[in-house]
Amino acid sequence: MMKLGEAVNAAHHLAAVAPEEARAVGLDDMVDRWERELAVFYWRTVGPRGEKSHR
Repeated sequence: MMKLGEAVNAAHHLAAVAPEEARAVGLDDMVDRWERELAVFYWRTVGPRGEKSHR
């Protein structure tokens, strides 16, 4: 999960520096997908066991 998080951060940085190039190669869509996957992974592994969990 950490490597994917690092990749997302790097992709955000690249998109900020070169937005037209990032869009041209589909980086925006890829980053959106990675963020969704990270959120789902987090929810499945950490979220349900958080402080406010009723499980």
